[in-house]
Amino acid sequence: MKSKHEHGSKGGVPGQPSPSPSPSSPLLQAEMEAFFVAAELAERRRFAEAYNYDVALDRPLEGRFEWAPVST
Repeated sequence: MKSKHEHGSKGGVPGQPSPSPSPSSPLLQAEMEAFFVAAELAERRRFAEAYNYDVALDRPLEGRFEWAPVST
């Protein structure tokens, strides 16, 4: 016999928000991936505009800075 606090269905308490999807949910993973891809592209664009350097291709771009290789 179930106690009065146990629910037989997956539905929550009426009037309460439903629980958020688990971190392993494919939808949540896709949303997170899309968010971070967009954020990374925006950061690359911002950096390229500020420093005229393409970090994805690891090469200088035309602009106000003159890039020169350094030996390490």
